[in-house]
Amino acid sequence: VEPPKDVRVVGECKVRDQLTRPEGLRHALSLWFPEQSRVYIGSTERPDFFAPLRSSFRLYFAEDFGRALANVSNNYELYAVETLLFFGSSGTVETLGYAASWVQDACFPAARLRAESRSGRRAARMLPRHANGSGGVRVECVDRFGLVANGVRYGPACVNNPPCGKAMSLVPQPQGCGRMASGSRA
Repeated sequence: VEPPKDVRVVGECKVRDQLTRPEGLRHALSLWFPEQSRVYIGSTERPDFFAPLRSSFRLYFAEDFGRALANVSNNYELYAVETLLFFGSSGTVETLGYAASWVQDACFPAARLRAESRSGRRAARMLPRHANGSGGVRVECVDRFGLVANGVRYGPACVNNPPCGKAMSLVPQPQGCGRMASGSRA
């Protein structure tokens, strides 16, 4: 017998709250990244909310880059800057695993390679190449650090989001995938 829907919703909210509190965040990040990895947090929470994570990870926030962001005057511009940071990152963790479709748009053409690289096909071959360089996507380099397409460097987060791909989200409850990201330490 299932509990009434309103009881399930309250239970789901409690679990979501636990998974997005500092201890839940520490647990999830420790599944995927070595201790003392550099972690940029884009959140509406104040940085002091994340203070308990500082013993395990090197945390960075937009506030840490005040001088570089002095001309950013609204949240849309900050989102654009954070998207550029994401392009070059080693991995990304979304709060809601079912709401990460923006990655597909933000990382084009690199995000397209996620599914193709998991299928074992060579990623660079999958993108259209044009001998004369006109139109389409020109892949200039593919290596363990990501890829360069049309002159833009896309980090591993855009290509295959090591170590667990799309499974790196806080809600639903995170699971390890038996692998740890490499090269995440300073």
